Amino acid sequence: FDYHNWKIDTLINLSLEWIIDYTLSSKEKKVLSNMPTTRYRNAFKNFPFDNINAINDLFLHISIRQNYKTIPVINKLLDTEGNYIFSSSHVIVNKDKLEIWLGVSSILSTLESAVTKAVENIKELITIDNLNTRLVLITEEQDPSWPFCDKLNRVGDSSLSMTDRFDKIVIPVFIANESEIVTSYNEETFKNRFAEEINKCREIFIEKFNHDFIKLIDIKIFSFPIKSINELVQKFQEINND
Repeated sequence: FDYHNWKIDTLINLSLEWIIDYTLSSKEKKVLSNMPTTRYRNAFKNFPFDNINAINDLFLHISIRQNYKTIPVINKLLDTEGNYIFSSSHVIVNKDKLEIWLGVSSILSTLESAVTKAVENIKELITIDNLNTRLVLITEEQDPSWPFCDKLNRVGDSSLSMTDRFDKIVIPVFIANESEIVTSYNEETFKNRFAEEINKCREIFIEKFNHDFIKLIDIKIFSFPIKSINELVQKFQEINND
């Protein structure tokens, strides 16, 4: 916030700096490393600026990259029985331990509806079949010269059991919703109100989430209150039309 106004332009400008990192695979980044103009043009061409779910998934990508230093492998639009869901796949290699980060994002007008949708997305994406597909995609999209490529080859080996292919699954969940703490911003009360909203988000998620893989996964939730979904889409569309 600046002078009690939501700094949406700052948010968008920050997001645009991550478009290349989000949109292009490691192979594409390497091939186009000496062609910055072409790389920039390809990244913007491949990003659907009019899709609020893609925009929110970009926010997810930025959040886990900045907070956990993950390595992006693939960001794709996945088809689950006719429903297209944006989802980020990242990895972390820590002391020979391989973590697979399979992101899910949801943006809707209310906190409860956004959390509910996020839970539905997790249930659709994290099934044995879909999980296996994502693990194979991770292997296919990775740059063969990457230092830990041998570990990713194990990830795509369907002859191994899931527990032998990686050490941990982490599901970062980015939940965005229109919120009064933004539309009726008050500098003195914002932190406390935001803390209350985070707690409410956690409570709703715990109430609604139940999954067969619960013992095998670690869930990290990002709660992101916004002023207006329509304004976000409009601003991103204006950038694309310039």
